[in-house]
Amino acid sequence: MPNEPIENPELFRFTDRRQERIHKRLAIVGSGPAEFFYDACRLMASQPQFKSTTHLVSHLIREVESSVRAVLEPLRTDNDKATKKNEDKGSHKAGIRAILKALKIPETDPVAELWLSFAGQSNEAGLHARAHRDNLAPARPTDDLFIKFWDDAQAVLDSVLDRFEAHYLESHRALDGLVRKESPTTDDAKWIKLHIPNTQVAMWDFFYRLHNPAWLEPLEAEDFFRYPYAPALDEHGNLTHTHWPHSRFLSRMAASKKEAVLSIFMGVETENISIHEDRIEAALSMPGVMAAQVAEKERVWIEKQPHLFGLYPDRISKLISHLASANQSDSALDLLAAVIKVEPDPKEAELEDKHRFWHPKPRTKINDWEYKVVLSNVLPPLVAAAPIATFEIILRSIRNSSPAVSSS
Repeated sequence: MPNEPIENPELFRFTDRRQERIHKRLAIVGSGPAEFFYDACRLMASQPQFKSTTHLVSHLIREVESSVRAVLEPLRTDNDKATKKNEDKGSHKAGIRAILKALKIPETDPVAELWLSFAGQSNEAGLHARAHRDNLAPARPTDDLFIKFWDDAQAVLDSVLDRFEAHYLESHRALDGLVRKESPTTDDAKWIKLHIPNTQVAMWDFFYRLHNPAWLEPLEAEDFFRYPYAPALDEHGNLTHTHWPHSRFLSRMAASKKEAVLSIFMGVETENISIHEDRIEAALSMPGVMAAQVAEKERVWIEKQPHLFGLYPDRISKLISHLASANQSDSALDLLAAVIKVEPDPKEAELEDKHRFWHPKPRTKINDWEYKVVLSNVLPPLVAAAPIATFEIILRSIRNSSPAVSSS
């Protein structure tokens, strides 16, 4: 008989208020640290525990602590940053001390002493040693010593994140000088990647204020455009397509950096329809040949979608019109055919339903009102560019709406 799962991860809920508080504040730092802490709590609550639970939890806590230190880095004073150049690479304790000073936590504070006790690669009680195996020795047990470490780690995170929340705006202020830079570098992009909370609020604050196309190259070099927001369920169980600040920035830059924006957007793969809207918006600023590349990518994506919603039908109609006016009528017609495609009611394929009296409901990707919007926008430029081909596309769509129509 197969082993049953220890627990359903979807059913895990915080029962400890401190853990819930830490998780909420870590979300300000970034989704990654919050998810690492969530899994650490799940592992500690799982029964029976894994043999390697202590190593897994230690590794997760180490990643969380490292992320917190990186995000708190902008709070260091100018003197601290100057002395940092003289620190040994990876000086864990020096970094903690500087952050404690910035947060106005004295080193004699119990929380400060606990945090400093986690530092050092040769420290047997430190995060590095706990996360790694001891040669070929058995996994460390979840004994009283480890339970104390787990409690201490939570105490440090709870206290430090409480102070960080009060200084949250400092990280946003640190962006002020960067967004005004005329010639940003990959080091600037790397600094943002390491030290600015990877949250929607922080990223919107950065990209909304960013109007310099010179940022495109360094941001791409640091993989800022590699991980678009995926559709996600909200608290009510509805699928949401959250706007991605990165793609909004790209669409604004398309007017001045067409080739670079096209190259980046062509590499973005996502089911988030709002990002597709931004890609189309960028294509409207491009010449016909370049816009046709976006159109083909969108056509392939549209073929796989059961329904097109939001602002997408309006955006795609503008792209079709743009293509038709830019001597790309073939591309425009291919895209229109995908958007207005009509498929027969699935019941028409069922033999037992063919002789019943019922009204077929052909399936479409857009509703009746959106059909009107799309056709009103695209027909004038398409008829002017390719009248016969346009008529054939419309007629083919009608014929494909029902086997009865197509056979007559």
